[in-house]
Amino acid sequence: MTNFNQKTIAVSLLILISIIPPTLAFGASYGAMSNQKIGAIETILATSWIGVAYSLIGGMPMCIIGSTGPALAISSAINNIAESAGVDYLSWNGWISIWLAIYCCLAGFFDLTRYVRLATRFTDEIFALLIVAIFVMDAIGDPFSGSGLLRYLDPSHKSHSDYEDDADYEYLSVAFLSIIMGFGTT
Repeated sequence: MTNFNQKTIAVSLLILISIIPPTLAFGASYGAMSNQKIGAIETILATSWIGVAYSLIGGMPMCIIGSTGPALAISSAINNIAESAGVDYLSWNGWISIWLAIYCCLAGFFDLTRYVRLATRFTDEIFALLIVAIFVMDAIGDPFSGSGLLRYLDPSHKSHSDYEDDADYEYLSVAFLSIIMGFGTT
């Protein structure tokens, strides 16, 4: 109770407010990606107990642990690999996590993090460009999937089927508005 004062309450509320919205947003994305096997509740629980464990063990209580775009991109790739191989996603993800924990322990034991300084800013920018390209392709429309903004230009798209009996409905107007809103929010 010595450190329970106005500053600790303010910092705790700041961390709560700054971590909950992205956790909910990424949780919804995880739910859509994994057919609701991992959702917002699981993401909040994982973020909270990992955050507490990291702040106690890692000695950095102010470090915010949460879901990020690259984690969602790799989880999406893991889900696609699991679906194409006919393996349960949660089991596949669990085994990947176990092997990753082993590699992290070995990297910590042999102090391999000292080589991080060799990674240049160029490498970081290339990785960021890859992540941005993945998200932009998902938004615009991957040529191999049935989703994306450009799919609204197709008159036989499933989003137009609900309004096929409406005489005032024009699919090109809806497609144009959807593309403007999509690029506008980007």
